[in-house]
Amino acid sequence: MWRLIALAVTAGTGLGYLALMRVAPGTFGWTYPRGGMVILMFSLLAANAAIWVAVRADLTLARKFELCAAAWIWLLVQAGGMAWMYVSFR
Repeated sequence: MWRLIALAVTAGTGLGYLALMRVAPGTFGWTYPRGGMVILMFSLLAANAAIWVAVRADLTLARKFELCAAAWIWLLVQAGGMAWMYVSFR
């Protein structure tokens, strides 16, 4: 269930960036600023991969917690930042 929620947060953040590109096309694009949509999606996919890897049975509980906590913090910070930027530029 948590993996699906993580995918939904990633999709929502990606759609938020697409909306931001329509609201402020001179400021946000596919490759700008600082990599734009391309780098954002790579980083969100890495966070999702960490959540998917954390369910492996051969990892210790501490490692699972570290992976999940770091990935969820990253996803929520990116989603919150995207929402804040959309409201600011709208």
